[in-house]
Amino acid sequence: MVLTIISRCGYVNGKFETIRAFSPAINQSSERESLRTLIEGSILSLCHQLFTKGEVKLLTSEGRIYLDHAASTPIHPRVREAILLSLDRVGNPQSIHRDGEDMRERVEQARIQVARLIGCKPREIVFTGGGTEAINLALFGLFGQPQAHIVSTSVEHAAVLAPLRRLEQEGIRLSLVGVSGTGQVKTQQIVERLSSDTRLVSVQVANNETGVIHDLAELGRILKERGILFHLDAVQGAGLIDLNVDTLSVDLLSLSAQKMYGPQGVGALYVRQGVLLTPIIWGGRHERGRRAGTENTPGIVGFGMACELARLEREERFTHLSSLTEYLESLLLTRIPGVSISGEKVPRLPGLTHIVLPGVYGEGVVQSLDRAGFSLSHGAACSAAGSEVSHVLLAMGFSEQEAAGGLRISAGIWTKESELNKFVERLVPEVERLRNLRRRTGD
Repeated sequence: MVLTIISRCGYVNGKFETIRAFSPAINQSSERESLRTLIEGSILSLCHQLFTKGEVKLLTSEGRIYLDHAASTPIHPRVREAILLSLDRVGNPQSIHRDGEDMRERVEQARIQVARLIGCKPREIVFTGGGTEAINLALFGLFGQPQAHIVSTSVEHAAVLAPLRRLEQEGIRLSLVGVSGTGQVKTQQIVERLSSDTRLVSVQVANNETGVIHDLAELGRILKERGILFHLDAVQGAGLIDLNVDTLSVDLLSLSAQKMYGPQGVGALYVRQGVLLTPIIWGGRHERGRRAGTENTPGIVGFGMACELARLEREERFTHLSSLTEYLESLLLTRIPGVSISGEKVPRLPGLTHIVLPGVYGEGVVQSLDRAGFSLSHGAACSAAGSEVSHVLLAMGFSEQEAAGGLRISAGIWTKESELNKFVERLVPEVERLRNLRRRTGD
């Protein structure tokens, strides 16, 4: 019954509105208008109670606990509703008839919502097929001629490092700056690598494995003074920390819906007005000629709603996730001998905890806990299928053996302390079992 009622609600412009999903007789009958109003009012009241109290059940496989929000977040009910509303309509946003205009209006409303999150103009937002595409557009779109220099860091996501390596093969000069033992990027180290032909600096706002947040405002000001473009990979961290593009002095900024309780396969690139990009997908004149292809209207609408909710609830989410992080890390440090928290003494994204467990393989822990009903990871999801040791941990000074014991636990806005208790109660004996097994086998 509750799911049926919720499916009749939409969250529009900061308030709940009901969908006209009753029978045509009720919708069109003036005699029944008062009855419809009464029913809608009751539905709205219940929706407000459910969502404001956080009484939303995360739908995973039966009995499982999801602790891999850094890889992908569940879709927020209000986002899901916005998507469903859009799926009920037909039309190409590029068409000039009424149905096309309706879909175009939905896309443009979402563009406004995304722009509000980062403090830019709607026309500076380019919708893409995800964070990786947004990053590729930022990097490849700038470099039509291979006579320039790019500076980045050694702890970037593969979505940044792989394109940079490809550009290097094509003749671009690439400099990768290291990080401290806590995983932080030092502004001075980047500045020291700048040269007369440096055209772009690309840095992540927060690391996707450790959650370490980089202080980049000073770097942005320096790059702006020198006329060097600044790309910020904000896929991890958007919606949790303030990302005003003017305050940070960034020219390009990449976003992904799936890290913000939005749908997978949708992203955006902020392109400061005046920055020229060459498209990497050719075809029609979509997205002001910067990204060809019919817009994924339902996904974009969901992305817009996710950004709107993130903007409105950012402080509340930050507080809740910070509390969960503190609680979890206290349990881990108390219960597991030898465990260390990566970047423990520096600012990190709330909800994301990366630990190193001496004497075990993180991948083995993930597999064992998966069988026990817990979803987490030992590194970035994009590289989790491989067996390579984390390049992030190696850059922080860990040995390959130490880095092999990495584990990433990432809570979400609906995670409860009771779920963290269950997780730790299962993790502690499993770590001990795997350590004993490794000692016996001499591995």
